[in-house]
Amino acid sequence: MLKVFLNFNFKWFFLAEIISAFGVGISTVGANWYLIDRTNDSHLLGIMLSLNVLAGFLASPIIGGLADNYNRKNIIMLTYIFQVILYMIIVISLIIYGFHTYLIISFAVVNGIGWTTYMATSRSLVKQILSPEEYPSANSLLEISLQTGMFTAGGLAGILYQFKGFTLIIGITIATFLVSIFTLLRMKVDKPNITKDGNNLIMEYLKGWKFLKQNQILFVFGLISIIPMVFTMIFNVSLPSYVYNTLKLTSIEFGLSDMLYGIGGLSAGIFSAVIVKKIPTKNMVFSLFLLLVINSIAFISIQSAIYLFIGSFVLGYSISSIRIYMNTVIMNSVSDEYTGRAFTIWTSLSLLIQSFISPILGKSVDKLGGNVGFAIILIASLIIITLLIFINRSKKIIYNATEEMRGESIE
Repeated sequence: MLKVFLNFNFKWFFLAEIISAFGVGISTVGANWYLIDRTNDSHLLGIMLSLNVLAGFLASPIIGGLADNYNRKNIIMLTYIFQVILYMIIVISLIIYGFHTYLIISFAVVNGIGWTTYMATSRSLVKQILSPEEYPSANSLLEISLQTGMFTAGGLAGILYQFKGFTLIIGITIATFLVSIFTLLRMKVDKPNITKDGNNLIMEYLKGWKFLKQNQILFVFGLISIIPMVFTMIFNVSLPSYVYNTLKLTSIEFGLSDMLYGIGGLSAGIFSAVIVKKIPTKNMVFSLFLLLVINSIAFISIQSAIYLFIGSFVLGYSISSIRIYMNTVIMNSVSDEYTGRAFTIWTSLSLLIQSFISPILGKSVDKLGGNVGFAIILIASLIIITLLIFINRSKKIIYNATEEMRGESIE
């Protein structure tokens, strides 16, 4: 797995992702707890997260075209610069004017656009700089880098919030993005020279839809691959109320549970590259969704601090493992010409689903408690298991890098 570090560009990209993931993690946990602490309103938290994902969805048509036509490294760097400038405006406003809901919502909107741009562009960049046989190791390592940043941030966020509040957390986030920018400068990457006409970004985005329409099994598989992102949102909306109201715990336990979610993801990154060599990928994906079913039942029936920590770890492990395996399969199945747009389309659909579910979930959590979120994960996982039974019978999904790419191109 470590041989992939011999690739000069991947080495620096990996380091930048660890650093930026810490910033994203600490700001996400901090913002969620800040809003709950000031308002104790899960419905408002749901609205904030809904605007977060809706902003990313609305920006996705432009992002997809950019990722397949311009230098992907530069796009990521410019995104970080854009976020840093707006974060500085927000933190100065918080210092001068104090807490206002619109400031936290503005923060969520900036995060939504930044995260969508990063996810589509970074995975396209990885496919560009690596060979197919390196995809499994790279996806495992990227999950390690993401979760290392996330779980350390999750553990520190509660402590830092109790110590100096949300403004300190934003300040640290700004610092991590600045360091990531200087790290990415070490990479030597050209723009992808694969599309015939990149002048009309909307038309290029629509070509991505046409590609997926011609490969419907691949489209459904990709749609399933983004559902874990929805599960993460559901967990984020449900967790504060589950910890604060159901279990009667504090921000310390909240931060620790979020940290254990990250440790679970980190463990997935460490073991997935080894497991995939011994167990077929299609069997692992099926089994992991089954594990999500069992874990959700346990969250609902066992309401204790101990299982809060255990269940958070299991949830993080399952979701991250699914992301690793399915992203690898997608990289094998989609040509480089459409990778950016395909990932953007799937991500935007995930955001659309999240923007619809988030406010409804927040209101439901206020009325019925944090168990509602885990019930949704349970039902959705059962539906996906049924779909996978039929998808795995198809030969249109490339589970191994040695198979010939089957995604149809568009002239």
